[in-house]
Amino acid sequence: MGDNCLVSFRGTDDAKSANGVGGDGAKGKMKEAAQEGLKTSKIAVEESAESAAKVVGGATHKTTEKAKKSVYEKDEF
Repeated sequence: MGDNCLVSFRGTDDAKSANGVGGDGAKGKMKEAAQEGLKTSKIAVEESAESAAKVVGGATHKTTEKAKKSVYEKDEF
């Protein structure tokens, strides 16, 4: 997850950010902060989903291998 999540509350001269959001004082700064927060949340959710998919994929693979082994062992008798 991005560890570089800093919100800057600069003076009114610097209120307009590089991405063009803001420019109208505190309202613009709050809007920018909210957008950054949503961006950070989106990244966290995507990373969590990816991690969960890997876990489920691994569990599915293990279950498949166990089932194959069980069927193979039954066929031997």
